[in-house]
Amino acid sequence: IRQTFQFKISDPQLWDEYTPNLYKIIVTLKNGSTLSNKFGIRNFHTKNGKLLNNGRTVFLRGKHDGGVAPLTGYPSMNKKDWYEYFRIVKGYGINHVRYHSWTPPAAAFEAANEIGIFIQAELPLWGKFTPADSILINYMKNEGKLINEEFGNNPSFVMFSLGNELQGDTAVMESIVNYLRSIDNRHLYAMGT
Repeated sequence: IRQTFQFKISDPQLWDEYTPNLYKIIVTLKNGSTLSNKFGIRNFHTKNGKLLNNGRTVFLRGKHDGGVAPLTGYPSMNKKDWYEYFRIVKGYGINHVRYHSWTPPAAAFEAANEIGIFIQAELPLWGKFTPADSILINYMKNEGKLINEEFGNNPSFVMFSLGNELQGDTAVMESIVNYLRSIDNRHLYAMGT
């Protein structure tokens, strides 16, 4: 059962690349078990053609991550590995990682939250959208919804794209973006990268 509740933090310490402030919430259920979650407060948006985080202009100094993991064939699920990866990335002055046609695991978001990296996740498509392909359209909407539900609370998750070098009907792409934005408007969305 999902239940929504509200609480107020007076004078919140905002999350950004320089001060990745995080809060921890602990909820005790009626049965005595507890749930906890870390989160950050930020406002990543556009104004007059510029990207802003918490009202400060942001210049994305980014890199591409194609999901290449030659030693294992899959990305690490260990936060310590991702923390080291982002530490190295940040050491080169990079503040943004774009995930080419994929979304990284929870461990990556957790590490990015702690070290202050902006993430652009993408849906898993490098292809073409057509109005007749209802299976693909429904899959992309559902996959995007699940990604938002799983990772949407991470302050590092600032941008979401339908995929890489997409082709096809822009009205279809726009309808998917509009659907995703309607269920979670905390991220900036793009029809493709």
